[in-house]
Amino acid sequence: MKKIVLLTLIAISLGLFAQKKKKEIVYNKISDSLNTAYAKLVAYEIKDPSFKLFQGAFFIGPELYEMMIKDTFLLPNCINTTYIIDDLKLPGKVAQKEDDYFDVWNYFLKKIDVNSFKILKLNQEQIKRYWARINFNIDEPIMIVESKGNRWLIDIDEKGRLVWIDLI
Repeated sequence: MKKIVLLTLIAISLGLFAQKKKKEIVYNKISDSLNTAYAKLVAYEIKDPSFKLFQGAFFIGPELYEMMIKDTFLLPNCINTTYIIDDLKLPGKVAQKEDDYFDVWNYFLKKIDVNSFKILKLNQEQIKRYWARINFNIDEPIMIVESKGNRWLIDIDEKGRLVWIDLI
């Protein structure tokens, strides 16, 4: 039993170290036609939400979570997490329940103009900033929703499920 606990602690510390010390960005692309299809899926979810992007846990990044705290928009059912970026420890959340997804997506919809937004590819600086926050490879489809002077990073998996949402 002691060995299992020790191995678990080592694995956790290595995971944090990996997040802090990884070097080369791993960015896996998909075809432009697939990216366009996923961008349309996100656009539909903005204009007429069906909440199809939720099918499991997703991350709420540190900048979005900071905005939520300022708005006193708390997510008590979500799991607290910490993102280590260089020497900074920034709070975030992991949502696992459908109700939390509805709350986060509706919060996002209130912060943008659903009649005036752009869906864009990430630029190099945005890729670097996202890479600094995560401990997994960046896989398309991933996009920026730009509206009201804010840029929202939306990362979804190949099945169209939300993986990460944040301001960037």
